[in-house]
Amino acid sequence: MTRRSTLLAILVALIIAVTIAVAVVLPRGPLPIDITEYKMPVDTDMPTAIAAAADGSIWFTIDFSDVVGRIRDGKIERLPKGSRNTEPLGLGVGPDGSAWMTDAPEASIVQMSPDGSTRRYELGTPIAR
Repeated sequence: MTRRSTLLAILVALIIAVTIAVAVVLPRGPLPIDITEYKMPVDTDMPTAIAAAADGSIWFTIDFSDVVGRIRDGKIERLPKGSRNTEPLGLGVGPDGSAWMTDAPEASIVQMSPDGSTRRYELGTPIAR
């Protein structure tokens, strides 16, 4: 057997093994997840980034808005952020349930506590994403 035919045989065996593994692992039928859709309270709201908190609430930034969204107990809340968002791409939730997000126009990071209070950290850089 030449080196080329050996490599080809290994490649074919690998493709067959991966195909069998995928066929065995993938579930049959619909995925076992529930999806709930929520209508935004303001028609112009455009959710941009999302993050899940340990308490089950979902935080999301809203493009071109001065609020941050949160879904808690099946309801959408709009929490004032203090400044207008433009491409609010960075969002995370800390272990205490506080959301941390970028504020590009203000070149800062905003921390929003679960009670809705905010704290701003100026970055001193021209860009905050």
